[in-house]
Amino acid sequence: MVKKPATAKPAGTVPESVLKKRKRDEDWAAKKAATAGDAKKKSRDQRKEIFKRAESYVKEYRDQVHSVQTRAFAEVYAVLRVFSICKHLVLLLLQGKPPLFFVVTIKGRFVPSSVLLSSFLC
Repeated sequence: MVKKPATAKPAGTVPESVLKKRKRDEDWAAKKAATAGDAKKKSRDQRKEIFKRAESYVKEYRDQVHSVQTRAFAEVYAVLRVFSICKHLVLLLLQGKPPLFFVVTIKGRFVPSSVLLSSFLC
Protein backbone atom coordinates (compact mmCIF):
# COMPACT_ATOMS: atom_id res chain seq x y z
CA MET A 1 0.00 0.00 0.00
CA VAL A 2 1.08 3.39 -0.90
CA LYS A 3 0.63 6.20 1.52
CA LYS A 4 -0.90 9.36 0.22
CA PRO A 5 0.88 12.53 1.07
CA ALA A 6 -0.95 14.61 3.68
CA THR A 7 -2.50 17.77 2.29
CA ALA A 8 -1.57 20.74 4.29
CA LYS A 9 -4.37 23.11 5.34
CA PRO A 10 -3.87 26.82 5.06
CA ALA A 11 -3.30 28.47 8.41
CA GLY A 12 -6.41 30.77 8.35
CA THR A 13 -9.13 28.24 7.50
CA VAL A 14 -12.11 27.46 9.77
CA PRO A 15 -13.90 24.12 9.84
CA GLU A 16 -17.20 23.96 7.98
CA SER A 17 -19.14 22.84 11.10
CA VAL A 18 -18.04 25.98 12.94
CA LEU A 19 -19.14 28.15 10.02
CA LYS A 20 -22.55 26.43 9.97
CA LYS A 21 -22.91 26.93 13.72
CA ARG A 22 -22.08 30.65 13.40
CA LYS A 23 -24.62 31.05 10.59
CA ARG A 24 -27.29 29.20 12.60
CA ASP A 25 -26.58 31.36 15.67
CA GLU A 26 -26.86 34.53 13.58
CA ASP A 27 -30.21 33.36 12.18
CA TRP A 28 -31.48 32.59 15.67
CA ALA A 29 -30.35 36.00 16.95
CA ALA A 30 -32.15 37.74 14.06
CA LYS A 31 -35.36 35.79 14.72
CA LYS A 32 -35.12 36.50 18.44
CA ALA A 33 -34.64 40.23 17.81
CA ALA A 34 -37.65 40.29 15.47
CA THR A 35 -39.89 38.44 17.92
CA ALA A 36 -38.61 40.60 20.81
CA GLY A 37 -39.69 43.74 18.95
CA ASP A 38 -43.10 42.23 18.23
CA ALA A 39 -43.46 41.08 21.84
CA LYS A 40 -42.51 44.54 23.11
CA LYS A 41 -45.11 46.19 20.87
CA LYS A 42 -47.73 43.63 21.86
CA SER A 43 -46.95 44.17 25.55
CA ARG A 44 -47.25 47.94 25.13
CA ASP A 45 -50.62 47.54 23.41
CA GLN A 46 -51.84 45.21 26.15
CA ARG A 47 -50.80 47.69 28.84
CA LYS A 48 -52.72 50.45 27.05
CA GLU A 49 -55.79 48.24 26.74
CA ILE A 50 -55.62 47.22 30.42
CA PHE A 51 -55.32 50.87 31.46
CA LYS A 52 -58.32 51.85 29.31
CA ARG A 53 -60.34 48.96 30.75
CA ALA A 54 -59.43 50.06 34.30
CA GLU A 55 -60.50 53.63 33.50
CA SER A 56 -63.84 52.37 32.20
CA TYR A 57 -64.33 50.30 35.39
CA VAL A 58 -63.62 53.37 37.53
CA LYS A 59 -66.04 55.47 35.48
CA GLU A 60 -68.74 52.81 35.73
CA TYR A 61 -68.23 52.51 39.51
CA ARG A 62 -68.40 56.29 39.99
CA ASP A 63 -71.57 56.47 37.91
CA GLN A 64 -73.16 53.72 40.02
CA VAL A 65 -72.17 55.43 43.27
CA HIS A 66 -73.47 58.76 41.98
CA SER A 67 -76.80 57.23 40.92
CA VAL A 68 -77.16 55.50 44.32
CA GLN A 69 -76.33 58.71 46.16
CA THR A 70 -78.73 60.70 44.02
CA ARG A 71 -81.48 58.13 44.55
CA ALA A 72 -80.81 58.03 48.32
CA PHE A 73 -80.85 61.83 48.48
CA ALA A 74 -84.15 61.89 46.58
CA GLU A 75 -85.65 59.34 48.98
CA VAL A 76 -84.47 61.25 52.06
CA TYR A 77 -85.72 64.49 50.57
CA ALA A 78 -89.13 62.92 49.91
CA VAL A 79 -89.34 61.61 53.50
CA LEU A 80 -88.39 65.01 54.91
CA ARG A 81 -90.95 66.65 52.69
CA VAL A 82 -93.65 64.26 53.93
CA PHE A 83 -92.67 64.99 57.54
CA SER A 84 -92.79 68.71 56.85
CA ILE A 85 -96.24 68.42 55.31
CA CYS A 86 -97.44 66.28 58.23
CA LYS A 87 -96.07 68.82 60.72
CA HIS A 88 -97.92 71.65 59.00
CA LEU A 89 -101.13 69.60 58.91
CA VAL A 90 -100.84 68.76 62.61
CA LEU A 91 -100.19 72.39 63.43
CA LEU A 92 -103.29 73.37 61.47
CA LEU A 93 -105.37 70.75 63.25
CA LEU A 94 -104.05 71.65 66.72
CA GLN A 95 -104.57 75.40 66.49
CA GLY A 96 -106.19 76.56 69.68
CA LYS A 97 -105.42 73.34 71.54
CA PRO A 98 -102.74 73.14 74.23
CA PRO A 99 -99.46 71.45 73.35
CA LEU A 100 -98.81 67.89 74.38
CA PHE A 101 -96.34 67.32 77.24
CA PHE A 102 -94.30 64.24 77.96
CA VAL A 103 -93.17 63.85 81.56
CA VAL A 104 -89.93 61.99 82.13
CA THR A 105 -88.63 61.41 85.64
CA ILE A 106 -84.91 61.17 86.15
CA LYS A 107 -83.54 60.06 89.51
CA GLY A 108 -79.98 60.94 90.41
CA ARG A 109 -77.74 63.24 92.46
CA PHE A 110 -76.86 65.69 89.72
CA VAL A 111 -80.40 66.52 88.60
CA PRO A 112 -81.72 69.58 90.43
CA SER A 113 -85.31 68.42 90.26
CA SER A 114 -86.66 64.93 89.91
CA VAL A 115 -89.08 65.86 87.11
CA LEU A 116 -87.94 67.05 83.70
CA LEU A 117 -90.56 68.47 81.38
CA SER A 118 -89.99 68.43 77.70
CA SER A 119 -92.62 69.47 75.25
CA PHE A 120 -93.00 68.03 71.79
CA LEU A 121 -95.50 68.87 69.17
CA CYS A 122 -96.55 65.82 67.21
